[in-house]
Amino acid sequence: MQCSGWIAPRSVIEAAGRVRARLRELAAVRRRFGYRRLLVLMRREGLTMNHKKFRRLYREERLQVRGAAGASGRLAHGRR
Repeated sequence: MQCSGWIAPRSVIEAAGRVRARLRELAAVRRRFGYRRLLVLMRREGLTMNHKKFRRLYREERLQVRGAAGASGRLAHGRR
């Protein structure tokens, strides 16, 4: 079967919805945690998910942690 002809079963879609909801809850409590640390917490709760799929859900929920602002500022002052 071609990939374009595959339709996800309802159980897969519902499971992803539960994962997204729990992901948002954990990210709200642990704001500075990235997707890797959140995945560790979710695995401790019994979730088994591929890290690539988890990262995609993390990105789609727009939960990415912003980088440190001071890191690029040091180079701007003439020191290299």
